[in-house]
Amino acid sequence: MIVRALVANGVKRVYIVARRLETLEATAKEFAEGRGQVLPIQADVTDKSSIKELKDHLESKEKYIDILVNNAGISGPGFDSSSNTVESIAQSMWSASEEGADEVLKTNILGYFFTSAALLPLLGRSQNNPQIINISSNASFGRRTMAGMLYSMTKASINHFTKLLATQLSPTKIRCNAIAPGLYPSELTSGESDEKNLSSLQNTLGIEVPAGRPGRDKEMAAAILFLASKNQIYTSGSVILTDGGVLNLMPSSY
Repeated sequence: MIVRALVANGVKRVYIVARRLETLEATAKEFAEGRGQVLPIQADVTDKSSIKELKDHLESKEKYIDILVNNAGISGPGFDSSSNTVESIAQSMWSASEEGADEVLKTNILGYFFTSAALLPLLGRSQNNPQIINISSNASFGRRTMAGMLYSMTKASINHFTKLLATQLSPTKIRCNAIAPGLYPSELTSGESDEKNLSSLQNTLGIEVPAGRPGRDKEMAAAILFLASKNQIYTSGSVILTDGGVLNLMPSSY
């Protein structure tokens, strides 16, 4: 939905990055006849050497980039939120495998950190109000475990990383913001995607959502386009929440 929003609104080239090349190529093929180019690059953001190769490839193609959207994310080990005794809480936490914990931390935190570090020089060469947009989650604010304790921890980390980086970059022309979506169609929420890398979500999966439905592509697009607009450069260090009002109904720190 992010790629579609950018291409539909005049972005000339969008590079999409993931581990699965066939998925990237299927997405790029969908836009082959469109106005903007969608160019796939296979890379693994949990591997620093792969991120370096991504940087080198982009520098061979582009003098600069205007926007970096960090959007890698996995749910990681689960957590039994119904646990209400010391023993059951401890067991639910301890049951997470080290491998699973490492993977979610590397993907959801270090992937953003090292990708941003690698591509900052390319952003710094842009004269078009360059920006990093980090995709977080409303789980980052909830005081209840919404998608696994480790997942919520990583997304809270991304919110603070966004603010730290925005502050550090204040002497430069690069801004950093985040979007914290709630329940939107994605492979993470629906568990699947079609040949065009699209996911569908017909209900709220038992989550109480005041809006009465999952988020729609156009609503995520609106958040991205607000931050990406050349007429909107007055926002930095902010986290935009778009969750249909879910956090209004639960203890949260937003």
